[in-house]
Amino acid sequence: MNSQFWWHMARASGIVTWGFLMASALWGILLATRVLKPYDRPAWLLDLHSWLGTITIFGTALHLASLVGDTYVHFGTADLFVPFASSWKPLAVAWGIIGMYLLIAVQGSSWLMKKLPKKLWRRSIS
Repeated sequence: MNSQFWWHMARASGIVTWGFLMASALWGILLATRVLKPYDRPAWLLDLHSWLGTITIFGTALHLASLVGDTYVHFGTADLFVPFASSWKPLAVAWGIIGMYLLIAVQGSSWLMKKLPKKLWRRSIS
């Protein structure tokens, strides 16, 4: 195996996951605004939006695992989960950690959407 495999995997998984996140946000906007109303099928858009969000979670997990496997910069548990704990580019890493927590909160609440009262769910998104 190439000695830079994890370095490449960490960067590639981060970039691809960012793309999935942007696609999920775009589909969410299309679903919420009904811009494509004459052509859309809301159930299809919702399924695609949910699938993209789930893939984003898995991509984030792959990105974190790749960072741990990379030997160029050593990331420990605190570096991956505590903002500003990393000595390597602390501001950039902190933004990534905060973004990960927001992603988990949004995706986790969407998975629980059917279990939450509709009034609570609608109030939280408006």
